[in-house]
Amino acid sequence: MKTICEQPLDQVRPGETLGRDALDATGNRLLAAGTELSTKTLALLQRRGIKGVAIVRENKLSGEQTETLQQTFEQQLELRFRKVQDDPSMQRLQTLLRDYRLGESVT
Repeated sequence: MKTICEQPLDQVRPGETLGRDALDATGNRLLAAGTELSTKTLALLQRRGIKGVAIVRENKLSGEQTETLQQTFEQQLELRFRKVQDDPSMQRLQTLLRDYRLGESVT
């Protein structure tokens, strides 16, 4: 299961993935969520004065802990999408979010 963690920029390593858009002080998007960071992109963020970013992390939990987190996430997702269950595009979005968060292949 994936989680998003805030990390100081100096602790982020090339190859890690942004969990949220990286924005500058005025709200301009520098890099989109899902971008795999490289030495070049980390240097860009540092030059733009970015102090920290959100990074996608794979949880290293026991099977029971993972199952509990997955159930909690499923319940939260159902609650958030409860009013739009008849909308096919919203159902697709819900499926994409579930698959992404649970670390499954998104197609």
